Amino acid sequence: ILMRHATAVDSHENTHDYARALTTHGRAEAQRQAAFLATQPCPSCIISSSALRTAETAAIIGSAFTQAFTLLLQPELYQASAEGYLPFLTSLPISMTGVLMIGHNPAISQLVDYLSDDNGVNLAPSGLCILQAPLALSWNELHRGSLRLQRQH
Repeated sequence: ILMRHATAVDSHENTHDYARALTTHGRAEAQRQAAFLATQPCPSCIISSSALRTAETAAIIGSAFTQAFTLLLQPELYQASAEGYLPFLTSLPISMTGVLMIGHNPAISQLVDYLSDDNGVNLAPSGLCILQAPLALSWNELHRGSLRLQRQH
């Protein structure tokens, strides 16, 4: 599952972009997505940018799952390109059966396009895509078009 963070406060001169928090509306968006994701299989791992708005989104989403998962906050995902996101997926161990990655646009939407070979995905704040892999595919074999876009929510 690839997800864009929920709506954050506008950038101000006194606030560094990295420190932008979720708005009240953004928290509600994330809670709606958390309710939806609670109906899906729990991921083994949530990988999120460590920027405040993505970390807050990850915390809200994570609260919906009843099973244990690993949470990885990665500062390298902040301002990374889609190519910069990919190694965080391709280096996962086989034991990770499902992953939720929360990031920033345009990179997270571009990563959906790359992995599903489905051009034109532009995730709105708190938008997500569920991607499905063939059963025999391991994380280190991810490449352009290797996943199928199962659902956009």
